[in-house]
Parts: sequence; structure tokens; C-alpha cells
Amino acid sequence: MKMTFPWQGPADPVSLSLISQIPGVHGIAASLPHIAVGEVWPTVDILDLQARAGSHGLPLHVIENLPVHEDIKLGRYTRQSLIDQFITTLTHLAQCGIEVVSYNFTPLSEWSTAVQRRLQPQPTEAACASAVLAGCPLTEQGVPPGCVASQLPAQIEALQNAWYAISPAGLWRNLLFFLQRVVPAAEALGIKLALHADAAEYIRPAVPLALATPEDLLRAITAVNSPANGLALRCGGPAAARPRDLLELVREFGSRQRMHYLHLGEPDAPGGPYDGYAQGVDAAQRRHARWAMQGQVLQACRSVGYQGFVRPGYGLVSQQAVDEIRLGMSERALGAAYFEGLWDGLYQQAATDGKLHP
Repeated sequence: MKMTFPWQGPADPVSLSLISQIPGVHGIAASLPHIAVGEVWPTVDILDLQARAGSHGLPLHVIENLPVHEDIKLGRYTRQSLIDQFITTLTHLAQCGIEVVSYNFTPLSEWSTAVQRRLQPQPTEAACASAVLAGCPLTEQGVPPGCVASQLPAQIEALQNAWYAISPAGLWRNLLFFLQRVVPAAEALGIKLALHADAAEYIRPAVPLALATPEDLLRAITAVNSPANGLALRCGGPAAARPRDLLELVREFGSRQRMHYLHLGEPDAPGGPYDGYAQGVDAAQRRHARWAMQGQVLQACRSVGYQGFVRPGYGLVSQQAVDEIRLGMSERALGAAYFEGLWDGLYQQAATDGKLHP
């Protein structure tokens, strides 16, 4: 497996020079959060991102999040032109040598941090995780890129009302419409699409979800049968909240070669006290059980021969990170160190048992 480190571009408080010093990091998983959702990513911006990372010996082969416009998810009349722009961005990424593109189809996901701040002004660890997972941080004005601060409350309210009128079946139809057009294009370009399951940080009351269960994930992957149509499997969240489900997902999609990106988040320990909205939200008292679970996840990856990209989770979240709603160097580097230690331990155990394989 190849460990990537999340980096949100030049505005990220964690510098590339620091990332390059973390043991085991083979590259970065990045995005272009300054570009408004739905706009085409210019080739020059992608090349600039690669050049910045490459100057520190960090290749860029994974896009952490290519946002899907809310109009596509809602099935509005503008969706076809927005899908065309999404495909144009994929074309630019392929021309730059990008191998894996992660994305999600969760309602309001790109607005999650703004919604969190509006509904709960006091920052929390959940909001901090949400900001990073969304891959679309807020601007200095506290709004998503392309938005006007004074219009934000009305925009959020309008979007939430629009989602209240959509059923889970309607959301699924919109996802299928998207997949049927985007997946063939990605396959032709040689790009692997990694669909992110719904994350607990994005769940809103009365808002539908299309990818909240293991069955939902299998349905999405088999609906358009292509090697380009795969998953960004996150350890945690509704679809992989239970350890049994998580390991079965790794084995199922890993054996199908449809697990294109593995996000070692923070899975719930067996019998954990959190469920519903709190699934996947960090708590310091649960970290040992969670990271013990990571060893089982990595063992499952070895059993199916997974050789793809992996993003580590994060360790203890500092109060400063919570206050600023962003994860700094220590939080992210600690997660990388956890992963490297677990992987080395499994490697040594396999060597001792005589079961070592690439």
C-alpha cells in the first residue's frame, strides 16, 4: 500500500516541507479548494499543485475530493452541463497523470462546515473533522468558495428546503444518472473514481442518503460495471460503523478490485456508546480500541492483496485544532505514525510466520 498525506494546497497550515519528513509518506492526496464547486479545474492549477509537491519529493496521484455540484445531486436542469464540466476536469487530471479521484454524493457535503457553524457556532471536534473530510474548507470570510457571506444563510436554507423535497429513491436516481455518464468517461481516461460513502459528519435530519449502508455501496458499484467505478472506503461512518461490516467491506470490494482508496478513519469499537449522528466522531477515550481495529483492517487488506493508496486517520485532536476547525501537523502526523507502526508490525509478523508477500 502507498500512504498518502492529505494536503489542501498552499493555504494549508501544514507545509510540504514538514510533510516530506514524515516516515512512510509516499505522496500527497490534494484538492483545489479555492475553486468554486462546479467550475472546471484548469490544467495550470493542477500542474502547479504537482510542481509544489514534487519539489519536496512528494508525488501527487490522488485527488482527495473533486466536489460534485449540489444541482447534480438534486437532479436539477443544470446537471448535464455541470456533469460535462466534471468530465472536463477529469480530462485535465488525466493529462497530469492523476490516477485516483475521490468524490462523494452526499447532500450538503461541500456545505457541511458552513452548516455546522450556522447551527452550532461553538466549534467542536465533529466540526473540525467535517471541515477536513469535506475537502472544501471555508474561505477567510467563513463561506464555501464562490459564495457571498451575506447570502450564506439564505443559500443554506434554500438548499436544505430543496433536500427536504427529495426522497432517498430520488437521490439514488440522480446518482445513477451521474454514474452512467461519468464512469465511462473516467474509464476511457484511465482514471479510477473512488466514491466516498456517506459520512456521519454530513447527516442532517430529514435529508436523504444514498450511500449509508453496505448494500448501498454494492448497489452503486454494480450499477455501472466498470473497473473505473470504485470506492473510497472510509473506516467509520454509517456504512462501516460496525467492525464486522467494515472488515466485510474491505474483503468484498478489495477482492473485486473496486476499493480504489482507503481512508483509515476512526471506526467504532465493538459495543461503543456512539451511534446515529455521533458515528465516526472522535473521542479520546476510544482511541486505543479504534486503532487496534485498524490492525484488523490492514490484515484484511493484505488478505485481498490491496496495493492501492491509503490515507491515514488522525490522532488526538488538540484544542487549537478544534477552535480553528482545522487539523494541524500533530493531528495528521500522529495518524500517519499509527498507520506506519501497524503496517510494520503486520509485515514483521508475516515474515515471522513465513507468509510474507508483497
